[in-house]
Amino acid sequence: MKIQLVTLAVLTLTSALSLADRPAQAAIERASNQQHRADRVQRQDSLRANRDARVVSRDVSKVKTGTGFERHSTATNAQGQVASRDTVVVRDADSQTRTRETTGQRFDGSQYSGTAVIQKTDDGYTRDATRTNATGEVASRSTVVSRDADAKTLTRETTGQQFDGSSYSVSAVKQKTDDGYTSSTTRINADGQMANRDVQVTRDAESQSITRTSSGQNVDGESFSSTVVKQKTDNGYTSSAERTNTAGESVSRTVVATVDRDEGILSKDITRVNAAGESTTRSVEVNIDRAGQ
Repeated sequence: MKIQLVTLAVLTLTSALSLADRPAQAAIERASNQQHRADRVQRQDSLRANRDARVVSRDVSKVKTGTGFERHSTATNAQGQVASRDTVVVRDADSQTRTRETTGQRFDGSQYSGTAVIQKTDDGYTRDATRTNATGEVASRSTVVSRDADAKTLTRETTGQQFDGSSYSVSAVKQKTDDGYTSSTTRINADGQMANRDVQVTRDAESQSITRTSSGQNVDGESFSSTVVKQKTDNGYTSSAERTNTAGESVSRTVVATVDRDEGILSKDITRVNAAGESTTRSVEVNIDRAGQ
């Protein structure tokens, strides 16, 4: 009898707890359903916006002039809105310059314009460009490119100002080597923070492989690195890439590609390993355009 009473008490207590939990469980389920509906509505709105902005017709006309050309293009989306762009390119043989003027209007009616002037120099060229957005803000960029044939280097110096008035600069040097090239890039933002990247590419004719190593540091001072090795095989190629992010975590991606030229099929087995060491593999097949069809 005591055992039955104890059992009844336990069942009664369990039922009471279950009943007490039901409102909380119901509230959780309602919140989950509401979030699910909100996510679904957001996806539908995004798909509808993309569909409405889809270009359904386009018209382009281009007229050659004595010093360049003029091009006019219009595009109409699914809502009947029209976007347009006019471009005028002028070349001046005496000053060795090429000027490009662009004006346009987006589907929403906002306007923009841009100007770019490229001038040839003794060892390269310069490029000065400005762009005005719909609110009248101006962004600019100036680039100087020079080549040194003896040192086999190409140097690019860029300074610019973004629409919000913040400035930046980028310096890049690329040098040809006996078996590839090296490049070094440094970027300084408006706060004076510096990011850099060094790349080395080597080619091995005997093994028919290309190796690309990259290392650098972002504006926060955090380091990263990566190595990619691509090698040709008898019926395709293999590619192995490993990257270490700023947290010191390593991820990798391996591709084994084979080509069946008779069937016109490129097959790829792709294996990824994430930072936790978890591995996933998938296979894809791509039809090769063999006859330009």
